[in-house]
Amino acid sequence: MYWQEDDDQNQTGTSDKVQELVFALKGQAVPVDHAHALADAITQILPWISEERRFGVYSLAGMEEGNGWARGGGADEMIYLSRRSKLILRLPNERADETLALSGQTLQVHGQPLVIGEARSRSVNIASTLYARFVHTLDHVEEEAFLHYIQSELKVLGVRAKKMLCGKARHIRTDNGVIHTRSVMLDGISSEDAMRLLEYGVGPGRHLGCGLFVGHKSID
Repeated sequence: MYWQEDDDQNQTGTSDKVQELVFALKGQAVPVDHAHALADAITQILPWISEERRFGVYSLAGMEEGNGWARGGGADEMIYLSRRSKLILRLPNERADETLALSGQTLQVHGQPLVIGEARSRSVNIASTLYARFVHTLDHVEEEAFLHYIQSELKVLGVRAKKMLCGKARHIRTDNGVIHTRSVMLDGISSEDAMRLLEYGVGPGRHLGCGLFVGHKSID
């Protein structure tokens, strides 16, 4: 049901709807589970982000994490930031100018000051294989139910994926309780559908890093 064989169609190009702003960042450390506190700190400066589905906040990566996708340890352990650590936001193109207001601000994240520097813009690349590290599971915690949920969300967006793989379960702590998430990989996506997924994602919680898709190597 979630694995339809077909000829691969490698997609190239970039989204013309969304971009990413990569901000220089100065700070010492943040807890591994910092998504909610980071979103709250950004919302104090950009109060509209929680209502903008196309605005996403990536979790911060530390010195030992390389590309930021692999994290170990418990939620209370610390990620130690380096000069290479960045605050990365995905946003619709028309929101770029107002988002630049973050430059020069100091965010307080679990009592840790993070000084936000200058930003550069980068394109969001289209790919036929997309991966999201966190997708809000809502009540669909079990793998099969989660994949049915993903399929229904893709149908709402008018997106078709030939293959879907469910990944690791994780959680994000918030003031209102724990949010359960899973990673997911989608393959066999057309260029048009990839653009829509990169813009809108799947499920809620984009400001917490949920539903943010990035290009990935094929799962074949």
